[in-house]
Amino acid sequence: MSPRAPSTQALCGGQLRNLRELSLRSVGSIGDGGALAALPALHVLDMAWCHSVQGPAVATFARRLRSLSLHGCEMVGDDVCAALALPGSRIEHLALAFTRVGDGGLLALACGSPGLRRLVLAAGAYNLWTTGLWTEAGLREFQRLRPEVVLELASC
Repeated sequence: MSPRAPSTQALCGGQLRNLRELSLRSVGSIGDGGALAALPALHVLDMAWCHSVQGPAVATFARRLRSLSLHGCEMVGDDVCAALALPGSRIEHLALAFTRVGDGGLLALACGSPGLRRLVLAAGAYNLWTTGLWTEAGLREFQRLRPEVVLELASC
């Protein structure tokens, strides 16, 4: 008999309270992502291409993460950036390519996420998916305010 993967109930029901890293990359439907708030030790989370993930749900626990990939999560917007800009945010690496993050989200990150070291956005040209709602002017302002942050422009 092969070992079974932990269920969502096990993940979020307290049985894996010490889980520090989790990849749910390309998992079909994981709900809005809010159930992951029940994992207090989680510091690294990859939810790339999990299309059901919603910004407000992730925003409830995003500040405690050091690395967060929401690459391709089309229902994520500036609300996650606003949460990461609140005092106590630990975010260092953030992937927001192919989300609905706009200039307001970039400005929030620039002004309120002092630990941010790497940011991934989607390149504006030659992409089939939504590349974000940010403008070139908003991106330039982010870079002016936070020149030390490594900016990566992803493409498909």
